[in-house]
Amino acid sequence: SIKTGEPFSEKNKFPDLKSPWTRDGNVFGMIFLKELQTLSIFLQYRELKFISEIIEHETGSVPHKIIRLQGGDINQVYHCFTKNNQLVVKVNIAGKFPNMFEKEKKGLELLKPSNFLIPKIFSIGSFRKLDYLILEYIKPGKAINWEKFGENLANLHLITNEKFGLAYDNYIGSINQINTYENNWLNFYTN
Repeated sequence: SIKTGEPFSEKNKFPDLKSPWTRDGNVFGMIFLKELQTLSIFLQYRELKFISEIIEHETGSVPHKIIRLQGGDINQVYHCFTKNNQLVVKVNIAGKFPNMFEKEKKGLELLKPSNFLIPKIFSIGSFRKLDYLILEYIKPGKAINWEKFGENLANLHLITNEKFGLAYDNYIGSINQINTYENNWLNFYTN
């Protein structure tokens, strides 16, 4: 009978699978793990190929470097380097969150009068069952100046409207956010 060997270790990420059978460990488990690794690499390659094709279609430039960024659970986000630009591409499954990126664009446009640095929007579209938003890449700062942040936030709150709400609904995360205009903040937040 085959005995289960030690768990797959960091020092042995890609085991030698020359022998189709062993008494020391679970070769079938190692083969399955190797297949999963191969599938993961294939999916990452396909993902990056789609991102490259989107950038080339929208800008005419082929990215020479693409880095998947961390964070968020709704969209996949990539930092793309082309000859003349650094861009951020956000993608999600087409139709899963209808008009999410159009609404995000409108939201960013609403923030432009503020003192915050708002990324330029290059384009929005759909490609191979993916919706995407391409934005300017903004290099992260080294440290937050909390005093300046507080001033900018206070100035942002000086941008007002006659009513509470928006002319359109949008999203808060993956949840549809209803923004029907109300005459006062209490009715807006409770409705």
